[in-house]
Amino acid sequence: MTLHQHAAVPVPGTLGEDTTTRLLWLDFETNCLHDRGYEVHVLEVAAVVTDASLDQLAVFEPMVIRAPESAYESMDDYVRTMHTTNGLLAESRASTTTVEEADAALADFVTK
Repeated sequence: MTLHQHAAVPVPGTLGEDTTTRLLWLDFETNCLHDRGYEVHVLEVAAVVTDASLDQLAVFEPMVIRAPESAYESMDDYVRTMHTTNGLLAESRASTTTVEEADAALADFVTK
């Protein structure tokens, strides 16, 4: 799975005694929404794995990714202000982590 693909996550029929179901919760921060006509680039990714009872089992700490300059230029005012205020824009521009490296690290986390 790459960061640019969607994966189906199984949802348990019941939240009772199921000890095998694992839910993967992904959080992405991006440069824009896909409906804006720009290419979407991931700036930060984080993940949590829970069991069927939503008890946390593992955490993939937030990883900030360097995006191409076009990703920063395509941000609308709302997103640019949000990511400037929360520091993500500066962190992403300073990051040396590529999307391929983040993808590999996330895939490794998920497989474990």
